[in-house]
Amino acid sequence: MQAFALSYTADPRVGPLFQDVTLAVGPGEKVALVGPNGAGKSLLLRLLAGILRPTNGRVVPGGRVGYLPQDFDLEFAGSLRDLLHREVPHVPDHVLARTLHRLRLPEERLDRPYPTLSLGERIRGALAALLAQEPDVLLLDGPPTTSTPTPAPGSSGSSKTAPRPSSSPATTAPSSTPSLNESWSSSEARSPPIRATSPPCGS
Repeated sequence: MQAFALSYTADPRVGPLFQDVTLAVGPGEKVALVGPNGAGKSLLLRLLAGILRPTNGRVVPGGRVGYLPQDFDLEFAGSLRDLLHREVPHVPDHVLARTLHRLRLPEERLDRPYPTLSLGERIRGALAALLAQEPDVLLLDGPPTTSTPTPAPGSSGSSKTAPRPSSSPATTAPSSTPSLNESWSSSEARSPPIRATSPPCGS
């Protein structure tokens, strides 16, 4: 994944929230965005995922992008199985089972009411829905912090009682993943939560 001279301005009267952001993440690399709350980590991930349109610059995603937002449905009323079927209805059960095993989430959790699972299990369940779609690039936004935080997979947590910089990791796929060169520089909101999307045609 590459980004070139990204800038974003929500309100012209205030000015750019950030500008001239350029980055490159190679196959197999893992990168964490670290900074205080409100620094723009989630905003940058939404730009990289093509959810928001950059004011200037462009993103070359390098393949199918999987994005797990910070505000995904932690309070989903059904079971974990119901959540997976809602998010990835066309993925075979054996693929979901394999993905759950990779995340060390026992299959007996599938029929537990989703809100009764621990925060870590709910995050892994949502991540399973994303990984089952086999994205080439993963963008994982850390969950909102609580007084007893459970970090997202691969991220560092923070506490209300002892604030620390939080991180939002972006993880690329293995080096065997084929590279795509389509870019997006003017993407509208395109993808629902926990969804992998292919690059649009053109720029």
